[in-house]
Amino acid sequence: MKRILVTGSAGMLGKAVCKSLEALDHEIIQLTREKVDLRDSEATFSFFSSKKPDLVVHCAALVGGIAANMFSGSKYFLENIQLDSSVLYAARKLLVEELIYIGSSCSIVTG
Repeated sequence: MKRILVTGSAGMLGKAVCKSLEALDHEIIQLTREKVDLRDSEATFSFFSSKKPDLVVHCAALVGGIAANMFSGSKYFLENIQLDSSVLYAARKLLVEELIYIGSSCSIVTG
């Protein structure tokens, strides 16, 4: 049995991933922003250390539509880099054998 940690488990994608994984015989560790602010690398590492996952499914992200990205694009970019960096650092430092990273983006072309 694997210990599978799912970040962003309260979001639309994270909920769907957790629901799919529940059909398998694995322990699912649901991580929401109420439990850990993934922008905080020390808190992220501490949580990961306490759970010792075999697999991380990284679904957490700050997301918005095209308009939100047009007017606040740098906010989304910077916060997501913080989230990703914390998760990747913790997983690597703890030698997590498997990681699934799900990225999302909006692209705006002006001209």
